[in-house]
Amino acid sequence: MDTDTPAGKLVLTVMAGLAEMERSLIAERVTAGLARARLHGKTLGRPALAPSVKRKIKQLRARGVSWRKTAAQCGVSLSTVQRVMAQG
Repeated sequence: MDTDTPAGKLVLTVMAGLAEMERSLIAERVTAGLARARLHGKTLGRPALAPSVKRKIKQLRARGVSWRKTAAQCGVSLSTVQRVMAQG
């Protein structure tokens, strides 16, 4: 396709318009699907960390266990341990 000619520019513009419309339709369908799931009582997102794991993290850190060892012993990531400790 030669975009230097008026016909080429027209074709490219029409294709860009169709792509934008398709993207909007996809976003609309996703939003509607999420709303329907919430309406039916579905819980969305990642499950919350169990309170027992939070307690274990706090206990290990209070005993002076390193960040990485605490994460390994609790079976969570290092950032999860840091987030739990930052929350207090």
